[in-house]
Amino acid sequence: MFSKIIILLAFVAFSSAGIIDPWAQQATIIKKVIPAEEPANYKFAYDVNDATTGDVKSQHEEAHNGAIKGSYQLNDADGFVRIVEYTADDASGFQANVRREPLTVVKKIIAQPATVTKIIQPAIATKQNRQIKMNKDGPVTSPMLYDPVPEGTVKATKAMQLIAAAAVSFAAISAGTALAWTSPVNDQLVHENSTIKVTDDEKSWIGSFLAIGAFIGALPAGVLAERIGRKFTTILIGVPFLISWGLLSFASNIGMLYAGRVFAGIATGASCVVAPMFISEIAETSLRGALGAFFQLFLTVGILFVYVIGSVVNWVQLSMISAIFPILLIVFVFFLPDSPIYLVKQGQRQEAGAALKKFWGRQCDTQTALANIQAELDAISSDAKFSDLFTVRANLMALIISLALMLFQQFSGINAVIFYAQDIFNDAGSTLDPAICTIIVGIVQVVMTVTSALLIEKAGRRILLLQSSIVMGLCLIALGVYFQLKENKVDVSNIGFIPLASVVLFIVSFSLGLGPIPWLIMGELFSSEVKGVASALAVMFNWTLVFIITKTFGMMKDAWGSGPTFYFFAAYMIIGTIFIFVKVPETKGKTNAQIQAILAGKN
Repeated sequence: MFSKIIILLAFVAFSSAGIIDPWAQQATIIKKVIPAEEPANYKFAYDVNDATTGDVKSQHEEAHNGAIKGSYQLNDADGFVRIVEYTADDASGFQANVRREPLTVVKKIIAQPATVTKIIQPAIATKQNRQIKMNKDGPVTSPMLYDPVPEGTVKATKAMQLIAAAAVSFAAISAGTALAWTSPVNDQLVHENSTIKVTDDEKSWIGSFLAIGAFIGALPAGVLAERIGRKFTTILIGVPFLISWGLLSFASNIGMLYAGRVFAGIATGASCVVAPMFISEIAETSLRGALGAFFQLFLTVGILFVYVIGSVVNWVQLSMISAIFPILLIVFVFFLPDSPIYLVKQGQRQEAGAALKKFWGRQCDTQTALANIQAELDAISSDAKFSDLFTVRANLMALIISLALMLFQQFSGINAVIFYAQDIFNDAGSTLDPAICTIIVGIVQVVMTVTSALLIEKAGRRILLLQSSIVMGLCLIALGVYFQLKENKVDVSNIGFIPLASVVLFIVSFSLGLGPIPWLIMGELFSSEVKGVASALAVMFNWTLVFIITKTFGMMKDAWGSGPTFYFFAAYMIIGTIFIFVKVPETKGKTNAQIQAILAGKN
């Protein structure tokens, strides 16, 4: 009952260039095994070797039930299934015949396409680079339809990714200057020598109109990014910024100030949607966290710039000087290619390959990278609907987590602290010049955001978010106690350092966690087919909260007093700590497909 057992499996395919398939020839017997009796199954283990270097690119194991006929599937890098049919050819060897099936077959065969993350670009199959080994009585395993690219396979350089992320982040600097503009300007506008007389209510509207504009600008930015690309949408963002600074520089009445702030808000809201998206799509996995923190980092640079320059020039000069940043944004981004992911989605694979070489260096493995991008896009439904945000569990969980983090970010009171930093130090009776205090706060914010960018891929997202909510809550309680004592006429001269110390520590903790991470994690949680609209919704929600907080902060202080106002924000930090601990997943080092599986409850 001597029978021949299959020992050769076809496993490597040519790329999509249309080269003649090597499988249409008789396989070579590597080793003949003549068992004493026919076993129940055999496990075949084999390596795929690089056609150029000979290094092992991936390893496979497949099991067969000892039958002399069968078939199995392998997935090409170009998205085609290779169904290999094999039959035993008695003592002379084995015949291996192959046929190709279109992409639709892949989707039918793969039970969970969302888990597909990477495809290896297979080496050309030759006798020299094919190695097959057969192990008896191995465990039965299923053939791999996609070969994940081992970490570090793509040889990429980081310099251009850093430069490109910095260029895009000039949108964040522009947004930071717009956000902090009211801090040095508010006192100048209510001064008796001001050319425009502004009441306290009008002063609060000047701060709040930025948030209204940001709400208006967020959703169209997400749509434009999908229609005309990340690059040209980013360039267009510079236009409303320039209009804003023009209106503010030549304002002769309160209406022009309001209009200028609305245009600044439109550009700021658009920046919050497009810039993080653009940066995340040009970054390789190992840099995604650090580059994702660039947006918050450059935002703080813009804030510090206004604190410093605003302390030595008037508000008209400050507005004119601030216009330099959107001009630089337009110039720098003009020379960048568009996002490789966007280009692949548009069917422009050649342009996408050129973009990858521009961002990742000339030596990067663009074929593997493009195959990875295409695999992820193929695993996504092409007819995604807005309702999928709420009916698909992974999308809904991503939306809930993103909106919650935006809620805790804003209800920490951060923008109230930034907008009214000088007022807080004035109210505290600080012995330092309030302008100097805000500059110290700005410097601390920049330094700690840089620290966050260095830590974010080492410590992880969750631990930084948790420390942020806990420490910020304690700082808010300290501010609440200080101001309540002061309002109750208790002598606080011996603890006059508490406002500055608390605000500085508050900013440190915010910059390490709740500042950059909600923007970073927003780009990580959503799948590609809903990312544009979902990000826009999250940004619109964020700026709605900014409007509520900046408009009502002064009202809360007047109605409740400063102490209870800070207690109110501290309560949200306690709730935020519980939510982060229970619901927010760790996304460090995970692919989008792995994150989607976690959100869908599969892991």
